[in-house]
This record gives sequence, structure tokens and C-alpha cells, in this order.
Amino acid sequence: MNNENQVYDINGTFTVEENQRDDTSMIVPVGEYAFTIIRKKIEQVNGVPNKIPPHTKVAFMLELITPEGNFRKWDELHFYKKCMWKVHELAVAIGHCTPEATAFQIDWNHFEACEGRVQVKVEDYTAKDGTTKQRNVFKYLPPAKQQEQGEEPF
Repeated sequence: MNNENQVYDINGTFTVEENQRDDTSMIVPVGEYAFTIIRKKIEQVNGVPNKIPPHTKVAFMLELITPEGNFRKWDELHFYKKCMWKVHELAVAIGHCTPEATAFQIDWNHFEACEGRVQVKVEDYTAKDGTTKQRNVFKYLPPAKQQEQGEEPF
């Protein structure tokens, strides 16, 4: 197993080293929005041999407040090394750690009802059937005071 497939315990302390992105979901209009986490689901994933290790996945539903109305959208956190950048990004956005933190924990007892801001983009991708479809890409933003100190959105 390569180092990118290191598995993490969701109740442990996490480290962040890489920035890579992957996402799936219904389409929310492009923009920057406030969100509230309204539900979470924790499950074990079998993984894919030689690619993704068996690990814990936390799926969570966001309620996004947009000028077009509120949208509910599921997103996921995967607890193995290659994906820990996103865990850190969300933890910063909801105030569970600072942007500088290299070791942190998420308070799962207070995860639901957490609020933050997210920048939403739409990207095209090729589905398994060969058709071109669209999906949202989320970048969780640090609280406004930290963003004003030089954090750049993507």
C-alpha cells in the first residue's frame, strides 16, 4: 500500500499534506454561499485494490443559502491521506481548526449545525456511459476575518 492510502480514524488527530480534488453531486449555481451542515452519515468504504484503501467516509448534507433559494447538497469526506486536505479545508471553514493547523480534530458531537462559507463552481466531466455531464466543485472558505488576511479563493 502506498503512502497516499494511509487510513485515518475519524476521532483521531489528522495531518494534511496534499491538495487534490474530486466531487460529485447535483448542480448548485456558481457563487459564494453561506452553508449549514444539517445531517451526517458515517460509513465504512471497502476501497479499490491498489488505488483506494478501505477507510471511513463521512457524508454530510449542506443547506446552501443562495439568491435563487436554498439548496440541499451532499458532500463527502474520505479519511485517508490523499483526501485529508479537504477535511482540513472544511474544519477551517466551520471553525474546528485554524488554517495553520497541521494537527487537528473535528468535534463530531457538534458537527451538525456548523456554519461556514463555500465557493461553488460547476465543471464538466465524462460519465461512464461517455456522455458529458456537470457537477459542482466546492471550496470551503475560511471565516471572513481570515480570508481578508490574504486567503485566495480558487
